[in-house]
Amino acid sequence: MNSETFRHLLECCESDVLDFKLVPYDFGVSGEDAKIKERKRAKFAKDILAFANIWRDEPRYIVIGVKKFPDGSISAPGVSQHLDGVLLVHALEGLVHPCPRFHYDQAELNGIQYGVIVISADRSIGPFFANKDVGGGDGSDKPLLRKHALYCRRDSSNEEASPGEQAAIWQWFQQGQSLPA
Repeated sequence: MNSETFRHLLECCESDVLDFKLVPYDFGVSGEDAKIKERKRAKFAKDILAFANIWRDEPRYIVIGVKKFPDGSISAPGVSQHLDGVLLVHALEGLVHPCPRFHYDQAELNGIQYGVIVISADRSIGPFFANKDVGGGDGSDKPLLRKHALYCRRDSSNEEASPGEQAAIWQWFQQGQSLPA
């Protein structure tokens, strides 16, 4: 990603097409409880589903290594190492269908490395659904992912789509054009 585009992203607030993550996604380590690893993957899956289903003709971004505060200030320590795009795709296996198109990009600003997940505004496939129930594991009755649920971004939050949002999502995908990221 070029530095001009990255600088522009840093100037923006979180929205339905932009999110900031201070630390990279954690998919668990070898030997970790399978349910815990699945919940970690489900958090990532929910982010990707929500961005991929938003009905706007522009790329969507998850910037890693940055925390944006409500007053507009940022903490931007960057990342110490980059994620492998293959790992990100594999993290969605068994949790979403179909698999949205996205890629991992690297950005550098003032000698600091950042990661950016770019989700294409691609109408050639989708909408995208969770295909498995995954519990929250935090004492909440609300699952992280609900099988067959359609997720979308609502401002800077990932939510199950309301009936009106579902209609907008279906209408957007039925227009059937694919846009480059």
